[in-house]
Amino acid sequence: MRKFSLTVCLALLASTLALPVAEAAAAPKIGSSCKKVGAFLDTPGTRYVCNKEGKKLVWRVWNVPNAKAPAQAPTPMKSTAPAAPAKAAFKAPIPITLPVVQNGAITFANVLDHVPDIQKTAWQRVQDVIAANSATFKSSTKNVVHMGPNTQLDVVGGMTRVQQVLTNAEKLFSGFSQVKNFYLLMYNAQDEPWAEKDWTTTGNENKYFNGDIRGEIHRIAGNCQETLSPGVFKGTPSNCRGADSSAISNSDDAILTF
Repeated sequence: MRKFSLTVCLALLASTLALPVAEAAAAPKIGSSCKKVGAFLDTPGTRYVCNKEGKKLVWRVWNVPNAKAPAQAPTPMKSTAPAAPAKAAFKAPIPITLPVVQNGAITFANVLDHVPDIQKTAWQRVQDVIAANSATFKSSTKNVVHMGPNTQLDVVGGMTRVQQVLTNAEKLFSGFSQVKNFYLLMYNAQDEPWAEKDWTTTGNENKYFNGDIRGEIHRIAGNCQETLSPGVFKGTPSNCRGADSSAISNSDDAILTF
């Protein structure tokens, strides 16, 4: 039994010595010959390994293998459908150059010396822009005026003048994006119920959202009621004043109540 045990131990030891082991020797010269592929030789700062290069066994510096790289995500299958055409970026037309050159009578530097002239100068500049744009102007907005049956128009020039003012507003902003339909709703206190009904009909015909229709009706009445706080009104419509304008959501239209 003892003889068998000793034999087994010697066999295990022999097989162990046959494996690659560290050779106890001085630091070898890189590229010099070694005897066993995979044998290591350790020095205080460097580990060397015996490599087989062609038919030769030579010493090389041991480089620790990199950690296992993470598995790459599978490459998605390419679609065979034709790619959608690229959509051009929207670029709003701006027919003026910014910043506006200050070359007139009133500038930021001398404005305090020309306070009495500001209104007249501003009005004249607006007329100049309208006149300059008139030559190339093409109307893209339909101006629709609805006036209550009991409302008296006190604008000098009547409805012709009203339409002219609306057209001049288009000319002033010629080149910019403008609304498709612009509704002007004119009414007095007596015609306030008519104005609510008229706008309800207009809104339904154009398939505006109920929220927009109800919101505008609230403002139509509010312009003739007592104001408790911003957007909050009460009382019977009696004293109509001012004006209120807004864009109509999800449409190219707008309304002005007057």
